[in-house]
Amino acid sequence: MQDRITLVLSYIREVLHPRSCVLLFALAIVAMTPAAHGAEDPIERAKVLFEQGAEAYRAGQFAKAIELLEEAHRLSNEPVLLFNLAKAHEGKGDLVAAVDAYGRYLRDATDVPDRKAIEGRVETLKGQIAGNDALRKRADEERRKREQAERDAEKSPSPIPWVIAGVGAAGLTVGGILGALAQAKEDEVEAAESQVAADEPIEQGERFALAANVSFAIGGALFAAGVVWGVVDVTVLSAPDTAVSIRLGPTGIAIVGSY
Repeated sequence: MQDRITLVLSYIREVLHPRSCVLLFALAIVAMTPAAHGAEDPIERAKVLFEQGAEAYRAGQFAKAIELLEEAHRLSNEPVLLFNLAKAHEGKGDLVAAVDAYGRYLRDATDVPDRKAIEGRVETLKGQIAGNDALRKRADEERRKREQAERDAEKSPSPIPWVIAGVGAAGLTVGGILGALAQAKEDEVEAAESQVAADEPIEQGERFALAANVSFAIGGALFAAGVVWGVVDVTVLSAPDTAVSIRLGPTGIAIVGSY
């Protein structure tokens, strides 16, 4: 019997933390005792779960190890399992849960020879948690600033309608210049001494007049469209609940809105 207990404990030391030997010695004793008829012994079940949890931990399957160790602790209520549970939480990266498990271990265990070392580890983890929280808050603040900047950009009036209006104004200016040239050619026609001398100014004046009319038409349309578009854009952005529409008629452009 003693040899069998020694073999069990030797195996346990290879897969678990040394502080688990108190629990595992009890488990080993139970393992050597025939189980009672009926339901499975909870301590025996805790031993199996504990070994499975240790195997999962070694394989890097920390979530599975946590699940198994928690169930083993529920069945046995052995505080030393909380230490191993804390290590599994650390492996998973859940520092908050690790601090909680370490704290429960220090609270429930009656004999913790390296209590100071574990308390130091807890303080280290708390510092890491605080640092992670600060980084997370900074990242959240930067994200909020980017989102606000994007919203502000969406609320800014578009420059496109005013560019169009500017092109239209340039067209009107060109039309005015061409109209002045056409008028100058008309003056030359009136001053001509003969029909032959007037033919060329007449032809040039007609070309200038046609170009002026085209420039006035296109420039005026672009200028009006740009101004209307710009006014609607500013109105909608300044009052989102305002309904504005543009109506084109035979005599011009009308802006209709409800405020």
